[in-house]
Amino acid sequence: MLNFVASPKEVLSFCLVIYEETHA
Repeated sequence: MLNFVASPKEVLSFCLVIYEETHA
């Protein structure tokens, strides 16, 4: 299970990676 105690910057970075992958 993903431990979702991440900083906002980490969350934004993760979302950006997902966005790049899905909108490539």
